[in-house]
Amino acid sequence: MNFFKLLEIKNVDVFFVPDSMELSKTADVMLGTTVWHADLYVLLMLALVVAISHFTYRWIEMPGREWTKRIIKRRRAARLATLQIT
Repeated sequence: MNFFKLLEIKNVDVFFVPDSMELSKTADVMLGTTVWHADLYVLLMLALVVAISHFTYRWIEMPGREWTKRIIKRRRAARLATLQIT
């Protein structure tokens, strides 16, 4: 039996959309008083995401990368030292 026919028979809602995802009836007045306010809000959020990603890269990813390089360098040096001793 075809899967989609089975869903039609059982009356299963395949495309479930939570209530929070549905559009509000007052969506045109949610952000500011003009259409441009929503555009400015989107640009502000984009700038905020870029700024936060810059700082998380500098303060988290780069130090983590350097820490990993140091650990790998120590392990390689230890492995070479044991190979040279034997």
